[in-house]
Amino acid sequence: MVYSGFRFARQAARRGRPIACVNLGKTRADELFDLKVTATIGPTLTALVDALELPQRQAR
Repeated sequence: MVYSGFRFARQAARRGRPIACVNLGKTRADELFDLKVTATIGPTLTALVDALELPQRQAR
């Protein structure tokens, strides 16, 4: 089951916080995002870790 994170995005926007999203497809919060990456989460986060040269944890 997936619970909507829309309320978190709305609250962050009200507080002037920057919001980034990695998602496939449209969301109710699209207009609130400062950055939206349309991609699958696994490969995207792996590429981000590689780009930032952070140590990767082993999958459980």
